[in-house]
Amino acid sequence: SCARHEFRDFGMRKLLFFAVVLIFASCSHIPYYQVARIERADNTTKNIEGNIISNCPVLIKLRVHPNNPKYDSREDCNAIIDTVTSTLVLGCKHTHIPSSIQKIGNGAFEYCSGLVSITIPTTIKEIGSSAFWHCSSLVSITLPDNLIQIKDSTFTGCSALKDINLPKATSVAAYAFNACGASHISLPALKSMTSGAFRGSRFVSVD
Repeated sequence: SCARHEFRDFGMRKLLFFAVVLIFASCSHIPYYQVARIERADNTTKNIEGNIISNCPVLIKLRVHPNNPKYDSREDCNAIIDTVTSTLVLGCKHTHIPSSIQKIGNGAFEYCSGLVSITIPTTIKEIGSSAFWHCSSLVSITLPDNLIQIKDSTFTGCSALKDINLPKATSVAAYAFNACGASHISLPALKSMTSGAFRGSRFVSVD
């Protein structure tokens, strides 16, 4: 089992681990992110909790070994997927989300500062808390129209993000758009909003 932030800011070159391959680009100006590869030793890992590779912006490849009984990287998506629930539990800057995915897990892209744009397919019914926490280079995100709830801290720290359109979202949780750079957020169906939802944001208008 791998706890949340298990490998935050780590600098090892190679580690045998949980039937998943993670490949990092070299990054000379960020000395703590010098991991080259994490590759499988066996198939013993059962649970991955949140973003275990937090604050590693040079992560460029995620691939689960085909013999892993719990996780997969279907359609060469550059992500780790919970096979049973079709939940994306860990992504990187080159992730593309397959249409078979139903949920983005808590913290799935947390501190993924290399992520610039991403399209969320219409099959996604839920985006977890802190899913895009401090994705500071995220400029464009295409969201499905059927999202009803925006959970806490979902877009916190997305300082480069442009306009956001959520036509059917009825509720926005605490800090959902905290320190978000979007200039305009469209929430025409909004019915409830928790205190602090837009704290520190630079948006011009919400409607």
